[in-house]
Amino acid sequence: MSWQPAIWTRMKHLARTAPGLSAAFVIVTALVLFLSIRLVVSTLYWNQHRNEPLHPWMTLNYVSRSHSIPKDYLETALDLPEDLRKRASLTELAARRDQSVAVLTAEMSAIIAAYHEAELRQAEP
Repeated sequence: MSWQPAIWTRMKHLARTAPGLSAAFVIVTALVLFLSIRLVVSTLYWNQHRNEPLHPWMTLNYVSRSHSIPKDYLETALDLPEDLRKRASLTELAARRDQSVAVLTAEMSAIIAAYHEAELRQAEP
């Protein structure tokens, strides 16, 4: 335990002699810690939410991440105009397309299945 006082003494000395460097070190350390925690939380979340069944509250971005399909592919396959490509939920998309959520989710399920089937065919030797 004799090393602890030496480290703290050195850190205090560094803080007094180079306060800018010490502040930068603390800020960078906090940023690295924040981003590391964010990475772990995001990784754990998406590992548990793969291939979620489609729900009306989901957005295209959520569906694309959950089902590992490019968002642009979904937008193109659904033939969405630019004004519908924003963060609209499936309920909002269905309403703007004058169709029910069930019809939209069925169409999206077919698109997702076709995309993954094509991916599997490409992966085969």
